[in-house]
Parts: sequence; structure tokens; C-alpha cells
Amino acid sequence: MVCRHGPLASFLALPVALLAGCALIEQGTDPFAGDSTSADMIAFATDRDGDFEIYLVYADGRQTTRLTHSSGDDQHPSFSPDGQQIAFASGRVPFNNEIFTLDLADTNASNLSQFPIGDYHPDWSPDGRDRKSTRL
Repeated sequence: MVCRHGPLASFLALPVALLAGCALIEQGTDPFAGDSTSADMIAFATDRDGDFEIYLVYADGRQTTRLTHSSGDDQHPSFSPDGQQIAFASGRVPFNNEIFTLDLADTNASNLSQFPIGDYHPDWSPDGRDRKSTRL
């Protein structure tokens, strides 16, 4: 979802978005939006292609680009403070959600967490040196 007044915070429901005067990029299930530090691009997850993948779109709704291509669900994108990487949760590892980072320059993804318990909702420290996530 893209709001005409800037990107929405993560995990806002459709009714809240509509009340805020926002327009949908595409009708469908795009519930896991994240926003960038520059507010000109939005990363979001959608299952429009069959399973959840991470996409990038300009805040004005133009030029949507698919960033991930995996058989597991990729969700909960979070921009690094410098806007050069996106951290996200992924079900690429069988029976375990892991935190990956994706470098926007080359779209290579790296597994950061490699922990036997599921990791979700990645976030960055203000200086970008540390990342945190929720473990379930």
C-alpha cells in the first residue's frame, strides 16, 4: 500500500490505510509493508505470484520490482538506515524462518540468523551495525 502522504508503517490493515486516504498499489494481499529511510521507496511482501516475495516500489506507485525469488515465503522487509540493504524473514530453510539481508545493488541475499528457532520481524539499529528480530 502506498499513501499519498508517504509510506505506511509496517502491518497497517486495509481499513486503516483507506481511512488515512491511501491508494492501493494493487488489489490483493500486501499486508507486510516496510518503509525506507528516504521515504521514496517502499519494500513490501505479497503473494501475488503464488508465494510471498519481497518487492520494491517507488512511493508514488511507479516501477514495481520483484527482489526475491524463493520457494519459501519471504516477508517482513526492513530497510537498513543507509537504504542500501533490506533485511527480511524467509522460510527458505525447511521448517525454520531465518533472517536474510539483500543488497539492493546486486540483489544477493545472505542468511544472517542461522538459528534453529524461527526468526521474524527484522529491524536495524540506527547506525546499521546491528540487526534484531523476534524469535518464536
